[in-house]
Amino acid sequence: MGKGRRIQKARGKAYVKDLLVDEIRWGFVVTSWRKKLWNKQIELMQEVDRICRAYHINYFALNGTMIGAARHHGFVPWDDDLDLGMFRPDYERFKQAAAEEIRPPYFLQSAYSGDRADVLFVLKVRDDMSTFFGVRGGDKTGHQGIFIDIFPIDSYDNTTDEGKWIYAAGNEILAALFDENSLKSHLDAGGATALHPDILRGILAMEPLQRFAQYERFRLDHFGKGDTLANLFNEGDPIPIPRSLGESFISVPFEEASIAVPSGYEEILTRRYGDWKNPVRWPVHSGICSADIPWRDYREKVDQEWQIWGDNGVEKYSTSEGR
Repeated sequence: MGKGRRIQKARGKAYVKDLLVDEIRWGFVVTSWRKKLWNKQIELMQEVDRICRAYHINYFALNGTMIGAARHHGFVPWDDDLDLGMFRPDYERFKQAAAEEIRPPYFLQSAYSGDRADVLFVLKVRDDMSTFFGVRGGDKTGHQGIFIDIFPIDSYDNTTDEGKWIYAAGNEILAALFDENSLKSHLDAGGATALHPDILRGILAMEPLQRFAQYERFRLDHFGKGDTLANLFNEGDPIPIPRSLGESFISVPFEEASIAVPSGYEEILTRRYGDWKNPVRWPVHSGICSADIPWRDYREKVDQEWQIWGDNGVEKYSTSEGR
């Protein structure tokens, strides 16, 4: 009963000022539908925050969300997602807690949630009473409500032999999942590997989700190694950040709410983005979004290409994202 009241209260609150009014921010038109998307994402973050407080788990803004918190005290005006990070031990604890805590209309989507045909690297918390069909690739199965991403932050040391071995070994476990034939051929040819060949053959004999679980366990077991951390699922090369920069957290304004960032967030942003105080935009996203129509209703009433449905609240968009 209490949990239901908390969810209802979060769902009825406006976390974005002038929610139904278009406005211009930093030379970019922020439409009311975008604000409603943001509002839903902050609502989802509040559910994550509730769980994290109950289980004493740390989380923080990541990627463009950290830039938005630092530079705009909210979303980057042309952004359409909300990214959170958790250090691997917290991430694994949250994954277990959220599986018990999150209830409809929210949904915890993961590699293990059983609703997708692919293996999802990260956690997504979705709202099933909304719609977000992205069209830039990826699995179109499973729940398709508006979501926020939660990324694991892992040890990443590319300067020591031990750190390089950990990174190579982790990638070999991922290869068992995503490039199975190449790994088998490499082993059959007697190629060099970081992990013992018998270990890799044992992993290859497992079911796909067991292989991914082996990867996550490996990352958890080696989290304390090295002085630097990184989001290993970012596009491009991981950018190592000193572990010391993430040892404490502060709360900063984020729209009409607040969000946690590492106390060393400015240095983290500078290391990753350079001059992050000056915005950059480039086209990335396109899709179909509604904060008001459940994705199941949308998929039932629209053809398989998810073309636009001319009803209130649904909008096909192509947006610019950057920093």
